[in-house]
Amino acid sequence: MTIPKSIREKLGLRVGDVVEVAADNTGRMVARKVVFGEETPPDWKSDFARRHKITEADIVRISKSVRREVFKEEYG
Repeated sequence: MTIPKSIREKLGLRVGDVVEVAADNTGRMVARKVVFGEETPPDWKSDFARRHKITEADIVRISKSVRREVFKEEYG
């Protein structure tokens, strides 16, 4: 998902940050930066892993790989 620069700056988002996205009761999309150590969103990894027959460790490994690729694209 591409987040406009003005919103990234307002939320203090950087490459690799985790963002929780949800729909409110009016159908609007709401996003917030997830700060670990605070209240975390529901455990989506377990549900996703079960549905796709992969492990949570696979999800973490893939996420780290993608972050590295994005960082290389952004910062060379």
